[in-house]
Amino acid sequence: MLVCTNRRDPSAPKPSCGHNGGVELRERLKLSVKERGLKGTVIVTSTGCMDICPADACLVAFQPEGEFALVSGAPEDDAALLDRLLRPSDA
Repeated sequence: MLVCTNRRDPSAPKPSCGHNGGVELRERLKLSVKERGLKGTVIVTSTGCMDICPADACLVAFQPEGEFALVSGAPEDDAALLDRLLRPSDA
């Protein structure tokens, strides 16, 4: 999982995921992966800007699926995000 944690200057015309909770989201996802016993199987890492800059969310990319998700950064969204990533491939 690639979590955008880019932080632009607050006066920049584009928003940034780092100011929308991206840094905190990454940390929570890393902890959730560890708690689910998936450390080493699922990797959660920071990335810079991926050029999709939501005004009020964070961008998360799933690899190797190539999917993107806009996440509010709210802790209650973490489990659903991990469940989406970990769904069986035949579902």
